[in-house]
Amino acid sequence: MDVWNHTETAAAVTTTESAGTEDEDDPLYKAVSMIVYIIVGAFSIIGNGMVIIVVLRVKSMRTPTNCHLVSLAIADAIIGLVPIYLHSVPEVFGRGSWFGPYGCVLIVYVEYLAFNVSAVSIAAFTAERYIAICHPMKSHYMCTINRAIKIIICVWLITAIYCIWWLILIKYDESKTPPCYYNQRYQHLLPYVYTADCILFYFIPVGIAIPTYIVIGRALYRSTRSRSTMVARLLKEA
Repeated sequence: MDVWNHTETAAAVTTTESAGTEDEDDPLYKAVSMIVYIIVGAFSIIGNGMVIIVVLRVKSMRTPTNCHLVSLAIADAIIGLVPIYLHSVPEVFGRGSWFGPYGCVLIVYVEYLAFNVSAVSIAAFTAERYIAICHPMKSHYMCTINRAIKIIICVWLITAIYCIWWLILIKYDESKTPPCYYNQRYQHLLPYVYTADCILFYFIPVGIAIPTYIVIGRALYRSTRSRSTMVARLLKEA
């Protein structure tokens, strides 16, 4: 009886895997996937590229806030280029990578670098906005372009060092499908890596952003209300 159940289970798993493979080999699936990837990637690269060009070319747009936005735009443009065009598109054609062992590892490294920099850039931008709105007197010497550039360089440098372990966690093996996959030798480290990523680049930035924007919202509401009251009083006295 047990042998029969195991046989049925194995047959079901095999059938499911075959169905998944057939779906991925379906020309319609490939065509739709390619269209979606091309559109999403193009919007990401073009949209963020326009932000970068405008801020760099228009002198009046070079503010501390926009410096952080440029950093965020660069990270998001990389996300549109590398994970979509250099990673997902080859997978549609049944390949893990078109760029060999070095390209495989570097692409994964750059992916996680861009993801993590994007999250930290949002946190840095939020902190800058908090100082500018809630402490405007301090913002004149705390929120400067030079300081913003230094923060951005530190964000990219520290995140690049942090992501180095992806250079050993990924291995290229042409005998496997996909050939670009986790290194079995260090696979036991993956739960710790993903936990650290989740805490450092999701929970902490979100934990900073939510209360900070609540405080910013309250400050703006009070400022607007106080200004409206003052205008109404002046009109009444006039």
